[in-house]
Amino acid sequence: MPFGKWADFNSCVLDIMKSQGKDEESAKRICGALQARLGKESFSWAGDIKPEKANLIRGKAIHPISTVHPEEWPSVRVYLEEELQKAAHSLQGQPLLLDHMYPVDGKVLGAEYEDGAIEYVAELNDVRVLDWVRDGTIKHCSVEYDWSSLVKVNGVAPKGLQFTGLALLKNFQPGDAGSSVEVWEGIIKRLKEAKEQGEPQEFIYHELRDPAAFLEDRFSTVWVDKINGIQGIYGRLRDDPETAQPMALLFMRANGWGLEQIKTWLQDHPMYVKTSEPSAAGVQASPAPPSQGGLITEMKRLGEAVWTRARINDLPDSAFAIILPGGTKEDGKTVPRSLRKFPHHNPDGSLDRAHLRNANARLPQSDLSAAQKARAGAHLKRHKDQAGIGAAGEEEAIKKWQEQAGEVPEEEIGEIPEVPEQLQIGSEPSLDEVIAAVEDALSEINDAIDQINANFQALQPKLEESNRTVDALQNQLTIVTDEKEALQEALKTAEDRTQKLEAEKTELTKKLGEGVINPQQQQETLRQSILGELKALDYERVPRTWPYGAYLQNSRIKALIKRLEGGSG
Repeated sequence: MPFGKWADFNSCVLDIMKSQGKDEESAKRICGALQARLGKESFSWAGDIKPEKANLIRGKAIHPISTVHPEEWPSVRVYLEEELQKAAHSLQGQPLLLDHMYPVDGKVLGAEYEDGAIEYVAELNDVRVLDWVRDGTIKHCSVEYDWSSLVKVNGVAPKGLQFTGLALLKNFQPGDAGSSVEVWEGIIKRLKEAKEQGEPQEFIYHELRDPAAFLEDRFSTVWVDKINGIQGIYGRLRDDPETAQPMALLFMRANGWGLEQIKTWLQDHPMYVKTSEPSAAGVQASPAPPSQGGLITEMKRLGEAVWTRARINDLPDSAFAIILPGGTKEDGKTVPRSLRKFPHHNPDGSLDRAHLRNANARLPQSDLSAAQKARAGAHLKRHKDQAGIGAAGEEEAIKKWQEQAGEVPEEEIGEIPEVPEQLQIGSEPSLDEVIAAVEDALSEINDAIDQINANFQALQPKLEESNRTVDALQNQLTIVTDEKEALQEALKTAEDRTQKLEAEKTELTKKLGEGVINPQQQQETLRQSILGELKALDYERVPRTWPYGAYLQNSRIKALIKRLEGGSG
């Protein structure tokens, strides 16, 4: 299953061994921690299903997509989201198969529609097949099902789905390339393995409660703040299993997190502060709920994060980290506006902390060249130094980009705004400003949705006309196919008739020979007999479908009849 920049676990192991010089065991432990952080550990619906044994697998069975099966009917199948949601539970209890052909010792223990796909957990008791899942030989799966009806929706959409099995694919390509199969390992197990090796440098682990206070293997990871790189590990407390509670936080180092920055963040988010007083049972109590001040802080952070496209377009060039080459200036601003990257200044020139952090987090994942990343990264780092924001790992990243880029002409890099010696840092927005910013953003989103709907409505008649054209072409193809079959049948009939005429010609030649031998006795009788038989064989009008040989033969028979009737035979 993909996570981070890697296609699967083995790809991560090979990359870590090559890029960091780690041995295989160390690389596996590092990748285990990375997969625990980056791989989506959802499956919160799994309830009491626990990966205590080594024979449980899980993954995505199917997404709401269109699949193409050229050799089958229907060739294009459209899986509607509402149908998958209704049918998900019917996958529970269904058997496992290999490549849709061979029964496998196992069954689906549970299934639920979650995160845009049908997720499943299954018991797999076939050791050989389980090894294929572990080593990546089997990566995908395919559902088997019955349906109650079919509807035409840019293909054929089955409705009233009832799943009848789940096939693990070894030698077949999946209809849904996003389907997945993996052995279920708990996130806590992965973190423990990473801790034994020593914490990798991709994130800082901040524990809120003792993992022993939680039910085993009932954990999931969720984004607490995706823009600034904070994930939470949530689980079910033994004393209160009904509600998911945070067990730990993961602060991504790539986003500039250090111990001082984490301490400041926790002060602004008291709901995540670790509780010091244990309960009577020796289990830490739940963190206190957010205070009113914490709620206002969260609203302010939201307001900082919400900049509409119109507001960004109105900013001066100096508000950005880099302006790519190829544009022109209009009223002091670059056009097209898309060449301006990573805004982090307010219209008055003051620094916006939230957008500075956002720019710093997005820069490594951007499609800029190494030289452009290095220059933009240096610009952002100077701002972070001025604002007293930690920049862990950024110097090393900038140095690496510089080494990758080598010597690059300035005109290929673009324009880097100057960083003033004295920088004003923007003030915290008021609650009214937050609400106004959110309303502006929602208004822009609604306008975009309205435009998309209008475009869709405009395309609808063209789509319907295309469907009618396709139907007409299919009908025409059916007619042509029928005519072809009729012509082939007529050709076969003509060939059979030609063979019969050849046989009759041979017999007639024989009788003519006998008449020549005894002309005195048989001439008139033979002439009449031959004339009668020739007339029986003669066609007044030759069918157009006859081949030329048959047409020529019929002409010769006519000529012979004429000669015999004239008494010259």
